[in-house]
Amino acid sequence: MSLAHLQRDFLRAIGDVNTDAGLRGRLRTGSGPDMQQRLGAYRNNLREMRIKVLTAAYPVCATVLGERYWRQILVNSKAITGNSSRDLNAYGEHIPAWLARMLPRHPELLELEYLPELARLEWLVHRARLAADASAFDLARFVSLSEDERNRAWIRLAPALSLFHSDFPVDVIWHRHAASGDPGQDTVGAAICCVYRDSEFEPRISRIEPLQYQLMLRLRERACLADLAHACPPDRHDELAHWLWEWIRLGWIAEFEERDQDV
Repeated sequence: MSLAHLQRDFLRAIGDVNTDAGLRGRLRTGSGPDMQQRLGAYRNNLREMRIKVLTAAYPVCATVLGERYWRQILVNSKAITGNSSRDLNAYGEHIPAWLARMLPRHPELLELEYLPELARLEWLVHRARLAADASAFDLARFVSLSEDERNRAWIRLAPALSLFHSDFPVDVIWHRHAASGDPGQDTVGAAICCVYRDSEFEPRISRIEPLQYQLMLRLRERACLADLAHACPPDRHDELAHWLWEWIRLGWIAEFEERDQDV
């Protein structure tokens, strides 16, 4: 049995309490703790590490529930699952769906029906914090293009930017508990937001108009300026021009790609 196979089976065993992954008879025995007790020490360390990672990714959810209760449901509801990625920063994407399944089984949480949506928002904030840096928008080159070339150019959103829409105003809850404080906008009703990273590399959440949201969805699908103009009501084209420059200034639009005329 190669070392690589032994290491693989060992990781399987500490990640799943219901199996020893065939390790019995392959580990040294002695007068000390038996194999399950020794594996238990590693399993405990792994569990605590995962709880710490999930709490860092979902700090507002943990605060809303109370850190003690948050820890309790993570452990008792088996939310601490395996991670297919070797990058711990990528661990935790399953939590919004897990919360949606878990809430109906906990009557004490009926008033927190917004919790899965809050978790979904927090995961986007987490991704924004860790996303790759965006290329600077080359405004001089963009302006130098002909009007036809600009209209055909693909506009790319920054890697750290995500769009979020929820019937629950969970952005209000996030702002109340996160370091950024007051959302600074009308916070009544559904949350239609842009999640991004500012120039200080801090995640931010800003509400946007429904039309802005729809137009930015088009940009995410590799729309060009002509596509945006077609999707925008004619009486709001002046606003579209203003929004585009503002999105460039905020770093929401990272770069553009010239598109051939026959594409």
